[in-house]
Amino acid sequence: MAATQTFALEDRDKLDEAVAAAEAEARRLGRHLVGEPVLTESKNADGTSSWWVTVTVERGAGTTSS
Repeated sequence: MAATQTFALEDRDKLDEAVAAAEAEARRLGRHLVGEPVLTESKNADGTSSWWVTVTVERGAGTTSS
């Protein structure tokens, strides 16, 4: 069974770094990321942007079955 995790990202340019950290944490817990991360932009009332990253995590050793 897969689960999704969403977290805030302060700087869009640090997406790769954030996904690498999420992947390391998933491995530490005996899980792995599947699919591609989803980056979502939210516009704040003051016109600035906030960023959210969503990843899908599954249990297992890093392989998926078809």
